[in-house]
Amino acid sequence: DDDDDGDDDDDDGPKPIPRPTPSPTPAPISFPPCNVCGNGRSVNFPGEVVEVNGYGMVECGELEQDGLNRRISPDECPLIPQQINSVCGCNAPCNVCGNGRPVGNPNAVVTFPGE
Repeated sequence: DDDDDGDDDDDDGPKPIPRPTPSPTPAPISFPPCNVCGNGRSVNFPGEVVEVNGYGMVECGELEQDGLNRRISPDECPLIPQQINSVCGCNAPCNVCGNGRPVGNPNAVVTFPGE
């Protein structure tokens, strides 16, 4: 009844326009976990900033969390350790290196005279 006759049928004003139903937000792609240091090693210097191809300048700890939280693709993951190794402190400190410096070449074979 649009005649404003004092009845309370709530049809005297403009009718609301229904909003369109939003499309669902797609779920983010979940990758397998990525250990950015490689070989199960952890970042020892999370506050250091390093440049990584595809990411630009990023804090080591943030990059490590992105890997653990499955935000790094399996195609990119194996390329990261060689880019961040020394800056992020991925190699464990080694007394033979002196001054707490990390091992620069963890796969090298060391021989000592007489052994």
